[in-house]
Amino acid sequence: MNLNQKNFFNYYTNVESYYDEHVDVLSNLTLKMSNDFNISQNIFESVVKRALAEVLAGGPKDFLCTKKVPIKHKVFYYLVMSLFLINIFFGKKNKKPIQKKIIFDCWNFAGYKNFYKPLLNLLNKNDVLLHVTNYHNLFKEINSNIAKIHSNKYLFDSNISKKIIKTQAFSLKYYSNLSNQLNVNFVYLVLRIFKNIALHVTTAKQINCYMFFSARDNNFDSLRSYIYKKNGIQNIALLQNGTRTGEWANEAAELYTFCDFYFGFGVEQIAIQKGMVCKNKMSVGSIKLDSILKEYKNYNKKEHYDIAFLASYDEDDSNFFKFKTYEIIINNLCLFKKNHPNLNVYYSQKLPIVKSDKYNLLVSKIKLSGILCSSKNIKNSYEAIYSSSVVLFYKTTIGHEALAINSKVLNLNYDKDMVPFSHHSYYAVLTNSSYDEFESRLLFLLDSKINDIEYEAQDLVLNYMNNSSNLNLPKEILETSFKNYI
Repeated sequence: MNLNQKNFFNYYTNVESYYDEHVDVLSNLTLKMSNDFNISQNIFESVVKRALAEVLAGGPKDFLCTKKVPIKHKVFYYLVMSLFLINIFFGKKNKKPIQKKIIFDCWNFAGYKNFYKPLLNLLNKNDVLLHVTNYHNLFKEINSNIAKIHSNKYLFDSNISKKIIKTQAFSLKYYSNLSNQLNVNFVYLVLRIFKNIALHVTTAKQINCYMFFSARDNNFDSLRSYIYKKNGIQNIALLQNGTRTGEWANEAAELYTFCDFYFGFGVEQIAIQKGMVCKNKMSVGSIKLDSILKEYKNYNKKEHYDIAFLASYDEDDSNFFKFKTYEIIINNLCLFKKNHPNLNVYYSQKLPIVKSDKYNLLVSKIKLSGILCSSKNIKNSYEAIYSSSVVLFYKTTIGHEALAINSKVLNLNYDKDMVPFSHHSYYAVLTNSSYDEFESRLLFLLDSKINDIEYEAQDLVLNYMNNSSNLNLPKEILETSFKNYI
């Protein structure tokens, strides 16, 4: 299995190197926080590294790379302290926590529908609690016969607010000096840490359980896991909900995840999430896709397309998405359609929030080439996949899902990135952006049978979307999670 020999930038290695280079200064910070909150210094080391991953090397918070802390952030520091002061008097008081066998982390309604409902169908409602932290009105619609709902909003625990005020109210100078030393705005970073400490303590004091399930898998750092488990949540099980870039991009915090069980899409998708501390890492595929595979098991396609392109449009460049690359892909696709008018091509749109002029021009080009952009017989991208011979994509989770649907897939990885697939030598991956290569590879796949590339297909499924190995994924997840439950 040969990999492209491009010199890839590793964001995990970069953070680790940065921390080692400044270990004397950063160790003082983590030691101070450890003493202030009576939490192991190792926990704070991982928290700081995770925060730095979003700041360094052009991360989404690279605006925090600054030689001087802005005045507004210093003012904001005292405003936040004032809010904690208010919570001392009006915050949540200690009450007996709700005890349940299983609690689900309901941070949004889509997560509940796609990842938790398949599990809830197999559980006794009396054993379950839905812990809601957002979109409270949507969760009100859930029938009480399904599960009990507990909402957590607004105020923090008064005791943790008191501790934050006691230890941090007069520490702004320390964090400002630290920021000046490292040219990173640690005033902003530590305020986020304080907020998270208050939030996690407040949550953990309200609920106790044997198993806490969350499909917000990239939100569980060492601090959240430690505080939850210290306060009566015995086990944390995470369900991967989207493609992870891990060490190969820093658009989101997908490093230094802490949990007891991690149910990931595939072997490689788990492996790239460096810094993960988890005893039970399992490559099982997607629970959301498991439901879709069952729904479409006997799908009777009403139309047939030779090619379906799974759109993943974005106008803002990132370490994961390049608009110019997307334009090259669309140009190749349009030219292919003009050169092969007898072949049916479908563009499965993922609409942006706002249809800009830039987007409208792109769609007009696609339509003018003869590519179909909508059909009354195709309700979503999954139906487009089932109705097509070959599936093309740039960067989208549903491209991984197409593997488990047993489709012939072509990832147009013109950026030569290590995501979505690090296996650049496979027929399922094209890194050369020339039209001739595009046409040649596409015609080869159209003429091939899935058995002709069976080895590659099986390897890609194992590494990136391993649903095919599970006949009943929700049941398997529950049995694995509770195998030691007494």
